Amino acid sequence: MAKLLTVAEAAAELKVSKGKVYRMTWSGELYSKRIGRSVRIPEESIQSLTKLPSGYVSTNIDGDK
Repeated sequence: MAKLLTVAEAAAELKVSKGKVYRMTWSGELYSKRIGRSVRIPEESIQSLTKLPSGYVSTNIDGDK
């Protein structure tokens, strides 16, 4: 069973405000489910936002190795 996060937990995970998380759910950028009056966000939805795309190559801007 998927772990469901509160809006506050999701905001902490993404390092954004709770208001931003609500806006992301309203826009459809972040999947959410209402359970009664509470909003819950599946952990997989957070992970899909923070996952690097396949084929991503890290670049080093300042030239340090």
